[in-house]
Amino acid sequence: MHALSYHQEIIKRIAIVDIDVHHGNGTEEIIKKINRPDQLFFSSIHLFDENFYPGSGESDSIEFNIVNIPIAPIWRFRNQNNFSDFPKSYESDGVTGRHAFKNQIVQRLLPSLRAFNPDLVLVSVGYDAAKYDIGNKREGNRNGDVGMDLSKDDYFWAVSQLKSIANLVCKGRLVMVLEGGYGKPCKSHSTMEESIPLDTEDLSANSLASVRALVGKGANTSVNLSVLSKRYSSMNKLKKIMRNSSATNFISGENSQRFTRNSKRAADSQDDSFDGTSGKNSSSRKKVANKFIRKQDCK
Repeated sequence: MHALSYHQEIIKRIAIVDIDVHHGNGTEEIIKKINRPDQLFFSSIHLFDENFYPGSGESDSIEFNIVNIPIAPIWRFRNQNNFSDFPKSYESDGVTGRHAFKNQIVQRLLPSLRAFNPDLVLVSVGYDAAKYDIGNKREGNRNGDVGMDLSKDDYFWAVSQLKSIANLVCKGRLVMVLEGGYGKPCKSHSTMEESIPLDTEDLSANSLASVRALVGKGANTSVNLSVLSKRYSSMNKLKKIMRNSSATNFISGENSQRFTRNSKRAADSQDDSFDGTSGKNSSSRKKVANKFIRKQDCK
């Protein structure tokens, strides 16, 4: 609403897209309350089952310009008699899983976005729809049946498609918020344990794949974080961004060593455009740079 109120000369229509394993029921209620279908479009692509939270988002609300895209959970078909045919007979035909996710984006989301012709696209991306993430397990049981199986390539593809629409209709004005996602249980722990540590490696890879798509990098190319950091006013801001996106957990091995060298080199730089401080504070910046490297403890 801020954009519609204070940038009326540029922003007259806003599209909001929620990609998450759970229905964006909160955003939907806000859109209904505002009730400006000529200015606002909302679409949520999510897992739907009566026993899966929040149990809403099965149908559209055309009068409010809301397009809901429910995806049937994988476990629904695994419980049927022809289990041996899964996933070939269901997933590959686009009935459930990642194939249904991509088919619905192509057949429903992208045409709806193009028809609305927004001036700004806001995208909320949740990673709890990733394969084995505990967020999409049946009935909230972290050891239960999986409901969705998205990979980092799927997230890269989805963000790339939305970016293409934004480039086409609104000069690339797209804002992406990273949200959701928990991780998968560590293999080294028994599934019978009440508290199982989570492996967040896939969560980090999925979030970075979305960032790569947003900045125009290839799906499997590395991102030079020290170069990206120069786009922000301070290293503290970059640290906060990386912590929120779990990007630090993705840095390991050779990438970790390279990032350490680049971060220290950036910290030694006396370029005022980097963080607004002079070279005399380089020692404190070194300490901040070294704190970027985090490792996921999954022992």
